[in-house]
Amino acid sequence: MAQDEIAWGVDSADPVTSAAWDAAYNLLGRLPKFWGRYVGGDYAVTASEIAYLHEKNCKVLIAYNNTGPNDVAGGTAAGEADAKAAIAAMKALGVPAGVYVYADIEAGWSPSVAWLDGWVSTLNGSEYGPGLYGNPDAAFGPAYDEAYAGAPSHFSRVRIWSSEPEPYDGSECGQPAPTAFAPDTPNANPSATVVWQYVENCTAAAVDCDLANAAGLATMW
Repeated sequence: MAQDEIAWGVDSADPVTSAAWDAAYNLLGRLPKFWGRYVGGDYAVTASEIAYLHEKNCKVLIAYNNTGPNDVAGGTAAGEADAKAAIAAMKALGVPAGVYVYADIEAGWSPSVAWLDGWVSTLNGSEYGPGLYGNPDAAFGPAYDEAYAGAPSHFSRVRIWSSEPEPYDGSECGQPAPTAFAPDTPNANPSATVVWQYVENCTAAAVDCDLANAAGLATMW
């Protein structure tokens, strides 16, 4: 895959089944190159799902969803604890070194700089990479900018999965995907934004739709 090419994929809270795969294909008439699934909490991906996706030559995009608004608003210790839990979940699944895990930071949450530092520093010290899922236009963006400004070399490995903009709503998922990779990004190190969730809650398939550039695909399993 050339550096300027983009790949289409999906993510879901629901398990990956053959019916879910077919529904995703029917959305746009093409097969997903990657599928985002959770580790570490409710709706966690299973080893059998991962095997199924790999048989389909589909990469797995991993998100850690056992965070919450109080967790991410906490201090360094809370970020470290979440990262350790994510690492343990990935090891239990046999996820190889070099794969990234994206912490789920929802739009209404206000992550602290200390939590971000704890998450990133712990993953930097592991075999996995530090990822962050969030809306750069909400509280996540300024917190990340502040954290990066305070320790740019520390945050240089971070990769971001942006949840904005969303040009369609869930009833319009059959529309062609954007042809350009144009997610909203934090002001700091915008090139670190490598995955874009451009529509959520597709009523036709119970998935969200995403685009990833080559650097984004490189963070997946």
